[in-house]
Amino acid sequence: MIKMTMEEAYLVVGGFSLSAALVNAFKGVANTIFEAGQALGSALRRLSGGNLCVCK
Repeated sequence: MIKMTMEEAYLVVGGFSLSAALVNAFKGVANTIFEAGQALGSALRRLSGGNLCVCK
């Protein structure tokens, strides 16, 4: 294994960093997709059951 000096270590470029902001962005997108699917499924269930509006 080759030992690197601190100057060489500072010059290393690349890799992948996973920040909290990136995780929150993915979580927000996933949550939005989940809620849209839930609303669509609920609408389809109500439509197929004939229970569109309970206003009397």
